[in-house]
Amino acid sequence: MRNVKIIIMFLSISIIIFSINAQDFSRERELKKIFPKSYLKKIEKLDKLENRADILMVKVDGKYEQIYNLRLKADREKNYKKRKKVLKKAKSLEKSAIKERLSALEKYGDVSSQKYKLYEAHIKSLRKKLSDDKYKEIKIIKIQINKHIKEIEINRQKAYHIINEEDKFRTFTKAFKLEQIVLLKQMKIFALYLNWPKKEINKIDNELFAFVSNKPLSTDEVEPSEKKVILVDSTKIKKANDKKNEIVVKTVVKKVEKKIIIFKIQIAASKEPVSIENLERIYNAKGIINNELEDEWYKYSIGKFRTYEAAKKFKKTMGVSGAFITAYKNGKKVIISELVSKEQFKN
Repeated sequence: MRNVKIIIMFLSISIIIFSINAQDFSRERELKKIFPKSYLKKIEKLDKLENRADILMVKVDGKYEQIYNLRLKADREKNYKKRKKVLKKAKSLEKSAIKERLSALEKYGDVSSQKYKLYEAHIKSLRKKLSDDKYKEIKIIKIQINKHIKEIEINRQKAYHIINEEDKFRTFTKAFKLEQIVLLKQMKIFALYLNWPKKEINKIDNELFAFVSNKPLSTDEVEPSEKKVILVDSTKIKKANDKKNEIVVKTVVKKVEKKIIIFKIQIAASKEPVSIENLERIYNAKGIINNELEDEWYKYSIGKFRTYEAAKKFKKTMGVSGAFITAYKNGKKVIISELVSKEQFKN
């Protein structure tokens, strides 16, 4: 009997261990284990500041979509005075939109800078014996980080002296992109020190590659097979048969199309077709540009993202002030604000 209890106890412990391992790995959860409470409070404040910047970016996206619609309206307007009035409104909106974009980018910069300092201070406090390979890798990463920090400072100083707001925005975006690369490289140092799973280290490497190559992560993009998915829904209908006094079960099979939501980043619109090759070169976006014709306008967008969050994350690093996110449900355009307000970010 005693042996049976020991076996049951062993099995229970094994199940608990398996359950813990089966959980999704979380970088935030792992860092919480090693960061002091004072750090966690500071990071929480920085996350709130980043969230405010995100909300501002969503608001500006709405403005740029409004600007696009006003230009469509002006194009259809035959009356010269009315057309001029509509275009004036679009121009006014554009001025306020670019200023708000710059304000959001400055907030992102503050967050990144402070997070870098917090992470760096804790990395210095780590005193763990490492293998020669890991030690060399961390040393190389630190050299790369120092180089990026210098580049960030150069871009930020340059941006403050630029008068043209579009050029200022692009330069700030370069700094922002480098800041995200620095934070990811710091995360890799934590991963190496704390012996995170190899799968998580590979994930960090993939994110770094996506930043450097200016391409969405493959896990963020919609697969071609997902664009049209048919689900089979079996519904059982019971019918009473009075003669035989028994129930006959009939199965009706219905074909139901899954509601697929795709997010794209609109970058340009023109009355005349634009060379895709030129756009790929301008936006460094080889193989990820879409084009479609709507209301006699050629529209060009980047990516086909599974979630709003993935599209938003990619758009931040593009450096295109007039870019905004659009959403399509089963191939039809839907109002982005409705999806955002309902938090329908995932398929």
